[in-house]
Amino acid sequence: MKTIKILSIFAISVLFLFASTSDASVVKGGITFDDNAFIDSVIAQSGTFNTSGGTFAQVMTDTDEGTWAYSITPGAFATFAFTDNLMVNGSGADLAVFDAGIPEYFNITIGGVTRTYLPVFAGYTAGGYNVNIAQIDLDDFGIAAGATVGQLTLSFEGVGGGDVPDFSLVGAIHSTSSVVPEPFTMILLGTGLLGLWGARRGFKK
Repeated sequence: MKTIKILSIFAISVLFLFASTSDASVVKGGITFDDNAFIDSVIAQSGTFNTSGGTFAQVMTDTDEGTWAYSITPGAFATFAFTDNLMVNGSGADLAVFDAGIPEYFNITIGGVTRTYLPVFAGYTAGGYNVNIAQIDLDDFGIAAGATVGQLTLSFEGVGGGDVPDFSLVGAIHSTSSVVPEPFTMILLGTGLLGLWGARRGFKK
């Protein structure tokens, strides 16, 4: 009976680990995101950044469209990474970049390809500023259908002499978990389930 209990706990724990790849969702600007679909870390940056409060990394990796960051440093940029999820090239727009205040053109680089976008007013405000959103299709960067992407670079410079963008939030509209079950883990799970089944049969005899 003790063996059965231990194996049951093991099997349930492992199954819970893979089942917990977030079924929850959150709506921002009328777009439904997985709750872990937003950028997680800053892996490179250049320039001096001004923020709504908090560090540059904090305001760029939170889930609040009411926080923002901008820079007036020539050539300012930042490269961001998704760690617990990845963008997926699905049908239509795959990525949403939020901007605060007056919409400004901005450049974004994915997979070595740079494109320019202009956010559109989303119809509401956050933190006292208009919320603007650019919905981006990974097709624009030559990403294959169904392929995943884990990094992107935003330029904080103004485009064509325009004002600098005030970035507030970046989220993957099409997202998948970056947690891939390791073969050894799956073998352990299978062995545990088989052991549980065998132990139960022996107990019944």
